[in-house]
Amino acid sequence: MIDQCLQGDQGAWEALVHTYKSLIYSLCSKYRSRDRDTGDLVQDVFIRIFQKLGQFSGDKASLKGWIIRITRNLMIIGGRGFIALTIHFPLAHVEMKTNMKPSRTLIQ
Repeated sequence: MIDQCLQGDQGAWEALVHTYKSLIYSLCSKYRSRDRDTGDLVQDVFIRIFQKLGQFSGDKASLKGWIIRITRNLMIIGGRGFIALTIHFPLAHVEMKTNMKPSRTLIQ
């Protein structure tokens, strides 16, 4: 399946997506509470799989294990951005609403 995907076989890519979409969605939904966020993360995972497919080595890991690792890594990376945005926007909202500037310690 991997070789076929690398050769541009659309059917092989669709089979890969169909095979692993439930697993990836399940992993992502445990991490993200909103369906929209989960769907975005699942899409990011498949984009990363597509980009890195040429680097997959069946000698080192199974395809399922490799996909789980990519999913986990993106959840960690995505989580950092999600937390930062969650913290950042309320501060901006307070600043705009009350015309107060956050203290230097809040920014750092």
